[in-house]
Amino acid sequence: LFLGRRAQRFEESADRFVASETTKWVRDSLRAVIDRAKKMEIPLAIFSSSPRFLVQRVAHTLEIPHVYATDYSIDSTGCFSGLGELMDAHAKCKHLQTLTSSLGISRGDVMTFSDDLIDLPFLEAGGRVCVVDPARKLRKLASARGWVAIDE
Repeated sequence: LFLGRRAQRFEESADRFVASETTKWVRDSLRAVIDRAKKMEIPLAIFSSSPRFLVQRVAHTLEIPHVYATDYSIDSTGCFSGLGELMDAHAKCKHLQTLTSSLGISRGDVMTFSDDLIDLPFLEAGGRVCVVDPARKLRKLASARGWVAIDE
């Protein structure tokens, strides 16, 4: 999808997208969770399989300091040249461990969020789980396990 294309073009598109769409998809209930965590000085991070050039902009808008996302390499001409690290559920777990260690917090004190069952290993890596507009199978599992669900 990105191979051989100019990174700057995608970055500019990401800027426009985040500026125009963030308020539409960051629901009030999710914003309230983020704001409450900030007031309580709870560290926040985004772990996403989406491209870093998009996720960094979202994190900046939400004032979330720690960002873990799929990386793409860029060649000397400014074009995407390959996939770096894919931020799948297992990579998310690895980086969560690194982050919690560096912050000196227990993974049991971490709340993980996702909308899809593919992130199950990541969800289970934290002490508390919250599913956000979950896919059907994840909703069923969340209900069975008593996990928090945010729906809008």
